[in-house]
Amino acid sequence: PEQLAGVSEEDLRKLGMGYRARYIAETTRSILDGEISLERIYRFRYYRRAKQELMKLSGVGEKVADCICLFALHHMDAFPVDTHIRQVLDEHYRRGFPNRRYHGMRGIMQQYIFYYELNKNWKMVRYRDLFHSLSAGNGRSLFLRTICIWNSRKIY
Repeated sequence: PEQLAGVSEEDLRKLGMGYRARYIAETTRSILDGEISLERIYRFRYYRRAKQELMKLSGVGEKVADCICLFALHHMDAFPVDTHIRQVLDEHYRRGFPNRRYHGMRGIMQQYIFYYELNKNWKMVRYRDLFHSLSAGNGRSLFLRTICIWNSRKIY
């Protein structure tokens, strides 16, 4: 954030940030003014608390907060819902997604659903793509953790 302190919204627009320029400028000010602490968010143990704090940032809604929680903070219970996932849920989970059944690993299931639907014309999901999707940051341990969870639970 310190590197962006002197950058204006107009400067960000010139760099091609478009409508996000305002969000970047406002978020930078929030962090530099001490209203929000990224280090504190990173240390939150509980997904819901991290999500709630992220949503205080300018331009961050539920979906973006869930994406950050899942892919950057490794909260495996985060379940980002975009238009594609919404369509899948409406088609296959008319009674709602079984959240309790997949507690603690809903984000893994979200990625499985996403890649399954993306590749449903293939005979099987390309696990290499799933690995790359889940490998933000600490990829190997996250992937191994995912495999351990899959092996320890029956997923129907």
